[in-house]
Amino acid sequence: MHFIDQKNLDKIEELMLKSDRTIETASLKTVEELGEFISANFGLNSYKKESPEHLQEELTDVIQCIISLYVLVNKEYPFDINKILEEKNIKWENKYINK
Repeated sequence: MHFIDQKNLDKIEELMLKSDRTIETASLKTVEELGEFISANFGLNSYKKESPEHLQEELTDVIQCIISLYVLVNKEYPFDINKILEEKNIKWENKYINK
């Protein structure tokens, strides 16, 4: 799986550090975009047909918002996300794989 290029991550970080966005406003934007993704997903799988491209675009909006939120939270309350992800991955593995 190909993930996000470093240049795109760096650009999101640059934009967030220059912006006047707060954790609160970034959180609200994330929820809004997640709602649009959910709507597109249900539309793709039920009565209202959405294109896979629309679903991909909405997911990209959510990911961009999550990364933006991470930048803002980490700026105010620095933390090691990789350490936490390692712990979470173990929990997920035990919950979803090693049932």
